Amino acid sequence: GRGIDRSGMVAGAGDGTGGERALVDLLAQSISSGSSRAKLVAAFVGSAGANLCFLLLPLQIPLVVSALDDPNSSSNKDLLRGCARMVGLYLFRVVLGHGGRHLLNEVGEEALLGIQQRLFSAAQRLKVESFELEFGLGKILPLLEHDAPAIRDVLTINLERVVMGSFYVCGGIYLCLAISKFLSLVVFAAVVPIAASSMLLKRVSERFGRRLSDRRSRLAERSRLVLGSTRLVRSHACEELELARYKELGREYAAEASAQSVFMSACKGGSGLTHSFALMAIIFFGVRKASASDGLRSGELVALVNIVVEIGKHLDMAVNNYLLLSTAAGKALKCQEVLQAAKAADSSGGSDAPGPICSLEPASTSSGPVLELRRCTYAYDDGEGKTKGVREISFSCAPGELLCLVGPSGCGKSTALDLVSKFRPCQGGQVLIHGRDLAAVPDGVCRSWVSWVGQSSAIVPGTVRENIAYGLPLATDEDVMEAVRLSSCDDFIDEKVLDQTFDEGTGFNLSGGQRARVAIARGLLKVLKGSASVLLLDEVTANLDPLSEASLLSGIRKVTKRHRVATLFVTHRISNAKIADKVLVVKSGAVIERGTHDQLCDMEGGVYQKLLAASDSF
Repeated sequence: GRGIDRSGMVAGAGDGTGGERALVDLLAQSISSGSSRAKLVAAFVGSAGANLCFLLLPLQIPLVVSALDDPNSSSNKDLLRGCARMVGLYLFRVVLGHGGRHLLNEVGEEALLGIQQRLFSAAQRLKVESFELEFGLGKILPLLEHDAPAIRDVLTINLERVVMGSFYVCGGIYLCLAISKFLSLVVFAAVVPIAASSMLLKRVSERFGRRLSDRRSRLAERSRLVLGSTRLVRSHACEELELARYKELGREYAAEASAQSVFMSACKGGSGLTHSFALMAIIFFGVRKASASDGLRSGELVALVNIVVEIGKHLDMAVNNYLLLSTAAGKALKCQEVLQAAKAADSSGGSDAPGPICSLEPASTSSGPVLELRRCTYAYDDGEGKTKGVREISFSCAPGELLCLVGPSGCGKSTALDLVSKFRPCQGGQVLIHGRDLAAVPDGVCRSWVSWVGQSSAIVPGTVRENIAYGLPLATDEDVMEAVRLSSCDDFIDEKVLDQTFDEGTGFNLSGGQRARVAIARGLLKVLKGSASVLLLDEVTANLDPLSEASLLSGIRKVTKRHRVATLFVTHRISNAKIADKVLVVKSGAVIERGTHDQLCDMEGGVYQKLLAASDSF
């Protein structure tokens, strides 16, 4: 089937600790260098120092208030001393706070880059099957663009506020104890239920984080698919339909975000209400004690009220950011799914990570077929309840032989090519190149033996030379131009334009046929100057005019014979099969006819003859 079983992939994903572990692991591995961790420690020390200065400020209030109540010369000195201390504490707070913030931002950017690089690397190491069928761009891109920055904010904003808020609350309670033990109990009675409730509510917040990330992924995937199919949408006048669908997904996301906002507001309101009751109680009992002969002095009461107000602010900040930590933990779980899938592929030896190119030589290069498929099977569900793929398909391709696969759409032609390039795993049978079973060959090494050109003509960012010599840094301009001529690109590419970039206008002006020929030139160059002994071409002439097609087919045949590569060519145009040394007719995932073009034409009632007759009827 198409589905990939990832049950249990992230340990603890079902309980409240899975997201926390995923979050801690992501952050720890993204700032693993000694300098980053030193900056992080220095940043938290600076923030702690700034909070300590802010915490000590209210203690200067009794001295200032006493000096104001008793205006004499000594009191004036006390007033100046108190004001000087407050100014000094403010200055230290500014220096330490902003210095710590600067260091924390630096560490945060390093962490963001580290997380994004790990996700990008993991996405490239995923099996192609897993990437295309289970994850896809619609899930990977939101992780890179939205979830990774949210996890970065945990380090630069949320965690710092939780730690420093807790630090101030603890320090504030200690100072309250020094001023009045009785009133400190009132503060403590308010802090405990707020802290306990936040611990209980963090799992709810984590679930909100996962659901929001899922909704955002759906929205991003829809945007990518629709905006990437602009001509299709407009030619069918479906702009309003797609807008309505996009709005519906947007409403689902907004509803989820609104539910999270209500949850956060309720938590914040409950925290604020509890703190307000505590503050009113302190003012009430504090005034009563201040009016007593042995009670608080007015300056101490003012200081106590200030401390309690700040305790409330910092407690509210700590609780809200603690819940945001849980939200980010849900996003970290989604990132961890990708990382764990890549790790599982690495440990099983099936990773698509780049291998040591050409470090493993084929078993034999002197005799026997270059490429051989022995009773290969691969089946998948097409999403409509139908099973597609190939079943026990067998054929071989000798050095310098051009093999053409024809047949109805969806019969398994492209799947056969996917098995050779290891884009799909062989569920049964063997695929061999020069006698070596590809199941025992690392994917990176296997793909150094294979040059693949797909149906879509991808243009990578960069110059014309970089596009054609993609992955072949040692290829010279002469090598590139040879591939250009063999792929019939020489009518629009010459040596003067090799340094021009496609993303500066040239690429957008290329026709579909020109883009296809650039992709073919890239594939041919890997045969000419790379280590490829198998050339896979999947519907590469679909966008070409007859003259370009004839010239290109001639170039492909020339490369096949001159370099003695095994060429596997998929086409729907029966006329193209004439250049093949052998033609395989595929139907329902099996080879039902094989032979040369002339032999199959003489096969009365055969599928090939019917396909040829259908193509000649137009």
